[in-house]
Amino acid sequence: MSTRTRMAALALLAPLAFAAAGCSVFLGSSLTAEQVETEIKTQLAAQAQITADDVSCPGSLKGKVGESMVCTVTANGETVKVKVTVTAVEGHTIKFDIDEA
Repeated sequence: MSTRTRMAALALLAPLAFAAAGCSVFLGSSLTAEQVETEIKTQLAAQAQITADDVSCPGSLKGKVGESMVCTVTANGETVKVKVTVTAVEGHTIKFDIDEA
């Protein structure tokens, strides 16, 4: 990745990492890839006013503290990888952070 592309990608990700810390999804023992992708898109739109063209996660995310996966986010012509990590599980609520991968 060129320096220019890397800087643009980091500019895209910076608001996401700040805004998405502590996302919560109310479900069960795991989240489907689609549910995680939707939450990433929601956080980008709500907190950074960025509409993601595509978010792709490789599979489900188990509701266990420390579980993680890397997803790909494409917005504004740039693609970045983000790491989604479960930080807490409270009943049927799975909380997770999103950071640069």
